[in-house]
Amino acid sequence: SADIMLPAMRSAAVVGILLLSLCCCSLVSAEESDGTAKVEVNIAGYKTKHDVTEHSFIDKDARDIQNAMRAPRTAAGFAEALKIYNDGKNSRTITKARTIAEFWPGAHVNSVGLDHLDQPFWKMFKDYQTSTSFDPHLGAVAAMKGEDSDTQGNYETNRVAKHVDFREQVIKKNIKFQIVMVYALHELEIAIEAYVEAKGSELAQTYLDVWWAFYAGSIETGNGVDGYGPYTLAERRSKFFGTGTAVIGNGGVSKVNDILLKATVEISRLMSTAGNAPAMNNIMKCVRAQLKIPLIQGCVMYAYKTDPATEYEPGADTQEGYNGEFARKGELWSFCSGVLPFLHAASPAAASTLLGEVNIKTLADTSKAKWSIIRPLFSAENLNKMGLKCADVGGFVDKNAAMTSATTLNSDFPVCTDTAQAAPADADSAQCAGDWMLKQVATTEGMTPAAAAAIAASPGASAAVRRPAATLPAMLAGVIIAGLIAR
Repeated sequence: SADIMLPAMRSAAVVGILLLSLCCCSLVSAEESDGTAKVEVNIAGYKTKHDVTEHSFIDKDARDIQNAMRAPRTAAGFAEALKIYNDGKNSRTITKARTIAEFWPGAHVNSVGLDHLDQPFWKMFKDYQTSTSFDPHLGAVAAMKGEDSDTQGNYETNRVAKHVDFREQVIKKNIKFQIVMVYALHELEIAIEAYVEAKGSELAQTYLDVWWAFYAGSIETGNGVDGYGPYTLAERRSKFFGTGTAVIGNGGVSKVNDILLKATVEISRLMSTAGNAPAMNNIMKCVRAQLKIPLIQGCVMYAYKTDPATEYEPGADTQEGYNGEFARKGELWSFCSGVLPFLHAASPAAASTLLGEVNIKTLADTSKAKWSIIRPLFSAENLNKMGLKCADVGGFVDKNAAMTSATTLNSDFPVCTDTAQAAPADADSAQCAGDWMLKQVATTEGMTPAAAAAIAASPGASAAVRRPAATLPAMLAGVIIAGLIAR
């Protein structure tokens, strides 16, 4: 009868709606992303407007390169790392694998005629490469091959540089914190250019989403613990310098990442209407300044850690492993080589002095970078010339085993006092200001339940983030179920 059929039909409808919602979610997540599909994806607290999932998978290549080197620690492992670097593995474009080897401004012809020639970071790296021949790509490749290079260093014959600990640090740090970082910023620069040249707000938004996908990566949730993208460096260095004081809302605490996430959300908002180019340009000055900070902190930190004359706990000259001589010197070279283009643009003399202390091409068997020489290079004047305030970089946390070390002295690198030196035209942390800086923008909506739960339980999560977000299919199913039950 109709009375018997109606409950059955209602039940069937409910099941059908639930199955449809699950099916649609699966189809969306499985669809290859070329950045054009208007599907929201949550990446480390930022909800994109386009499906850039495939772009974000580039961090898995960085992870697999790192794991290939680490597991066998043999020539075969480094060869596998080089293969992933050249051929790609986890991230795809529409037609082929996306490769880290192609991650550099100018490596691709932009399909809508946007170029990289005026991008400040690219110009600084290019100018420094012209001056010294150092290149983060060529350096990583030489280290993976274990070969001597006239321009990049002697990874076959130098006692320190040929060691697997040194090579591993140079490779993974060059890839994550120079190569991918510069290319991620390139996508953001292209986003602004697309907006300014009226290429369409959707195209501009796509490039904006790709920037964050490359910067944070697919594995990162926000706290910097498990990720393999540039995002992680700001989280990890912040504790040493006392700059981990933000409450981002995604589990992160780095002031750098807090500002970059807010800047990304604000640029997205500005892109929705015309006439906002001046505001975007000021935010970009802020972004460029912020991206220098983690590399500077890394260079300063490892200069302190590698010089046995400092108060930092020393590693034995022949000690292997993460805190040994070889790994520490590898990190020192990779971080400082990333800083050299910024410092060269601000003070060629200071950059020359820094290179003299860390230069891989003149690395003697027993040479040690001198903290007493490197420390003054990061003076208030030079930081200000790079567009930074002293508080942006911070100072050593004093005698704290969890943050720095039980013996590290704040007096060895205190927060400096800013000078009257003007910031450069293209980078200025003073532009990290405005109403957009007062908003908490991180969200867990669209994250996997496990990731959202981990963030909600973290000390850095806000009350808003701790409230679970409902997905559209679940809400739709809930409404239908409520209606059917009420009938």
